Amino acid sequence: MMPAMDAAWAVLKEDLLEWPYKDEWMGGGAYRGVFPHPTNPEQVVKIPHGEGINYGDMVHTAHNQALAAAGEPVLPETPVLLNQPVDVSDTGRVIGSVPSAGFAQTRLQYPTIGRQANNFDRELRRRLKNIGGDFAYSSDEPTLTGVLSRDLHNDNLSFNASQMELMTLSDEELRNRILAIDGMSRLTSAHDRMEEEFPEDSSGMLGRLLFAHDQDPEKFNAYMAKLGDRAQFDPWMDALVHRPNTDADRGIPTAPEKVAERQSANQRKATDIAYNEYVKALNATRRLAGFVQDPYQTTLNEHNKMPKTMAQPSSPYHDTILREAIIRARQLQAERVAQVLPPIPRSRYHTQGAEALGTQLSDLITQKIRPQLEEDIVEGYGAAKRNDMGAEAPMVRRLLGPETERQLLRGPE
Repeated sequence: MMPAMDAAWAVLKEDLLEWPYKDEWMGGGAYRGVFPHPTNPEQVVKIPHGEGINYGDMVHTAHNQALAAAGEPVLPETPVLLNQPVDVSDTGRVIGSVPSAGFAQTRLQYPTIGRQANNFDRELRRRLKNIGGDFAYSSDEPTLTGVLSRDLHNDNLSFNASQMELMTLSDEELRNRILAIDGMSRLTSAHDRMEEEFPEDSSGMLGRLLFAHDQDPEKFNAYMAKLGDRAQFDPWMDALVHRPNTDADRGIPTAPEKVAERQSANQRKATDIAYNEYVKALNATRRLAGFVQDPYQTTLNEHNKMPKTMAQPSSPYHDTILREAIIRARQLQAERVAQVLPPIPRSRYHTQGAEALGTQLSDLITQKIRPQLEEDIVEGYGAAKRNDMGAEAPMVRRLLGPETERQLLRGPE
């Protein structure tokens, strides 16, 4: 009778994509090689250069899937499994195979903007590249993709247009033909920021989420809903992580011929790290997005805790500060619109749009909200000494409703 693991592996192998030959290489970047899809000519397969996926790959994959689900012009990658041959390096003899993580992506119909533009004279080349740059970074016509993505250079963008159309279509028509591939999420370090000592360390990411939400709440909510779809990584997790430990997984030295076992352990470790990174980034992003969607909603860690002069992520005031910053930023925008001014002023760094909004949030926190809150902390300590009702749980005084909460937090201007 076949052992359980061998039986499971036999079933799994039927669903694996065949490993491509080296001479089929179509190109690639710093992290992956690109090959033809073995069964679907409309797609390509991307294979990590190392012994597993990169630690941020799941965050970026989920990000691009979420953008596509929200209706953005993005060609996302889909997790797939490949049947990777295992050979002995000194002889090149194939001795078996192991499941390996890879990506499938719809094949571009036309080259990237970087390659397309090089076919034209200097003037048209500059024009095409500028249109791509405006799609990715312009604050005049910002897109959800541009606000929440990075690494959108012209080799990660493509005009869905023929060479003749590139010469005849207007700038606006070409912009509407852009497809983004391989953009990277700006939210990969969201949890690192949330774990920092000061709330303003999250202001840059919070500014981008706030900007994206207020620009199109429906699209933003669709993005957030798909971002949390963990099931898309089930094929990787089931095949590479959720399996019995081997000696290589436990760190026990293995015989030289157990190449497959060591390779499987490397794939498992890389996938596990990437999944943990994705879950932490997702949770931090959801937390920030929750403030944006409803800044008047208090969170559990704001209740029943004594105040701290130095606000920590776990203190009563970290989330309160961020929520209040959103409320005040929106108030300032409304005041500027009433004065027929752009809602978000250019920052002191001469940035605009989402980036300028992040600077504004940071300034509000450091120059107004934190100093006023520190005064409130001193008042709370005084109330505790006077044995006032509610003084042992200062946040109780903030649960009287949004307007009262804001008045208590703001104090006299």
